[in-house]
Amino acid sequence: MLSVEDLCGEDVLFYGASLDDTYIGCVGLVLKETYGEIKSMFVDPSHRGLGLAKMLMATLEGVAREHQLKSIKLETGELLKEAVALYRRHGFTSCDPFGDYADHPDSLFMTKNLDSPIGP
Repeated sequence: MLSVEDLCGEDVLFYGASLDDTYIGCVGLVLKETYGEIKSMFVDPSHRGLGLAKMLMATLEGVAREHQLKSIKLETGELLKEAVALYRRHGFTSCDPFGDYADHPDSLFMTKNLDSPIGP
């Protein structure tokens, strides 16, 4: 997770979903040299099931493609079953640790090649 300070960095694009002037979802994309890294993906539990995560993921994929990134990567917890299922539905597959991450038994690393179609 990134701090608010880090989320304000020049290399971070941050998107929110709102309803009636209240933010109900957000996601960040950290721009790396050849890939983007998803950070801080969240949808308020009372608003889940409305397609917000799908909308946020589609936005990130479109932005990553506009920046001509080759892939999108993320680190999440294996116990976050709903998040892992969401990422798998969007074409992410497991991968080795990337960037500054060390292998950790509680972490799951995932990637999506942007040669794949936007989906699901």
